[in-house]
Formats: sequence, structure tokens, C-alpha cells
Amino acid sequence: MKKIFKFSVLPILALAVVACGDDEIKRSESPAFNEDADQVFFYAENPSTVELLPSDSVFELYVGREVHAYANDVKLKIVDNTGAFSIPSSVSFAAGDSIDTIQVWVDTKKLEFFKEYRIEVSIADSKSVNPYVAAEEGVLSWAINVIVSDFKKFDDVMVTSGWYEESWEDEILYSEILDQFKYVFEPGCAITFSVDTVGNITFIAPKTNYGYPFDIAADYYGYVVSLYFLPSSSGYDPKTKTINLFAYIYGLDGEPWNYENAYESFELLGDGIPWVKAEEEEEESGGEE
Repeated sequence: MKKIFKFSVLPILALAVVACGDDEIKRSESPAFNEDADQVFFYAENPSTVELLPSDSVFELYVGREVHAYANDVKLKIVDNTGAFSIPSSVSFAAGDSIDTIQVWVDTKKLEFFKEYRIEVSIADSKSVNPYVAAEEGVLSWAINVIVSDFKKFDDVMVTSGWYEESWEDEILYSEILDQFKYVFEPGCAITFSVDTVGNITFIAPKTNYGYPFDIAADYYGYVVSLYFLPSSSGYDPKTKTINLFAYIYGLDGEPWNYENAYESFELLGDGIPWVKAEEEEEESGGEE
């Protein structure tokens, strides 16, 4: 029994040694420190979300570099699981230029309405970046969420803001698919709502104990300021063709800042919302019958 055990163990040990050799971890070489790199990057101010109409076909991203004495062609790549996006194979910097734009082309026919698609554009030229030193104003790759919508201009509006304490002329958007209005204060900062046949407002936002939040100032003396809209106090007045949105104003401390003049009003400068009728119009039509 001892002999059998002895000769049966040796091959197993030999196999174990061979197996350990095969399982040896092979590490790829770390990228070289490139002190002569232009240090190319995507600006942090680039949009993280892009909303497109079906008629749109392109949007732009800004690319920069920290060393710009000489001309340079920098390779780019895109990660896209839809096949709907494309970019140039490289970005060309002229001597002395520290910023350029690349165009991201989109085939919106391949994308569904209001579905979020995520792509990533990156610097693919190892000679143009130093992987061990971060660029001061950006990053080596940039992710973008892309949405195709049918939000189009509904009407020109005169906006009066209780928060900003001023008025200005702008436009309001409308989606037939969603039956919703949208007003964009600035890119990435918009309020969305619907209006029923009697002028009641429904806000398209997660409801909290305070109301429907909308961040209107990202940094106001160190606070993120939000308007919490109140549907019971808001509505559309067909007589004046004005959408009135009332809200409480809150900061990061969670305490209300102001219960007065917290409103945004949108006076439609065109024909108004056609499916909301003024009361006197309904009474007159009833009398004629």
C-alpha cells in the first residue's frame, strides 16, 4: 500500500507544479511616464446630458490641451452600443491652439423617443497624455446621456420671476407625445409640467413633503436654492393667457427662506393654450344654443 501511495502521489505533485506555472499572473506593462505630452483632455464644462429633436444630427464637445506650442493630431474613440453615434477619428490642433471642438454625429432614427442612451468619448492617443498627471480643467474621457424628444417651441412667453425679481422674453416648449410643457432656464435646468382642460397644473418631478422641487440656483452664497412648487396654488389663467407657478423657496439648511413672492409666471404671447377655455366663452356659447 505504501508503494502504491508513493508512486500515485508523484505524478500528482508534478501536475500541481505545472499547473501553478500555467496560472502565473502575467501583468501588462504600465504606461510610460510621458513628460512631453500635450496633456489633452475633455473640458469639465461639456454637457453630461444632451436632448435632441428628431431633426437634429450633431452636437459638439470641447477638447483642450495644456501644452500647445506645436500642431498635433490626437486620436479619439467612442464607446457606443447603439451604432447611432460617430465621431472623427482624431482632433487636430493647430500650433498655438489650446482648444478645439469635435462633432458627435447622431442618427436619431436608430433611437427611441425619451429613452436615455449613454456614450463615452475618450482620448485614445497615449503619446498625447500623461496618465500619471491629471489635467487641471478636464478628464481623459467624457460620458454623455443622450435623449431624443419631440419638445418644440409652443409659444413666446414673457417670464416674470419672483426669485430673480425681473422679467424677460423667452419661449416655452411642448411635447405632443408626453402632453407636457417645458421651460428651460438654462441647459440642464428646466421645469416640466402638464395643463389639463380646466387649467390645473401637474408638475413632472418627484414629490416631497414640501412640494415639487426645482433647483433654480446651484450656488447662492453657499446654498443650493430650490423652488418647491405647489400645485394647489398654481394654474393657467385663460383670460390673461398666463401660467402661474407658485412655490416656497428652500436652501440646503432645509428651512424656508421666503413664503412671499415665490413664483414664476409665463404670459403666453400667442393664442394661449387652446384646450383651456375661459368661463365667459363657455357661457356665451351656451346662450347662443
